[in-house]
Amino acid sequence: MHGPDHANVGASYSNMGVVCYHQRKFGKALMCFQKALDMAVQAKGPTHASVATLYANMAEVFEAEVYTPDLKLSVLNPKPQTLNPKF
Repeated sequence: MHGPDHANVGASYSNMGVVCYHQRKFGKALMCFQKALDMAVQAKGPTHASVATLYANMAEVFEAEVYTPDLKLSVLNPKPQTLNPKF
């Protein structure tokens, strides 16, 4: 069992964010990414590559929210999708 601050818990939050993103549950995706981000900053520092990845994932969610009327451009087309589930 891992404690609530273990790196695997943060990775799980990140993975759940990716799943929520693909389910178009953008609010939940952002909550998961934020929890993963908070844990990554605390564990690895604000300049770590995984922190940048989480910020990029959150930006992708915000972009998808903007383009929701035409989901073909943002969520369903795999080419522009850049989410990275790595923590």
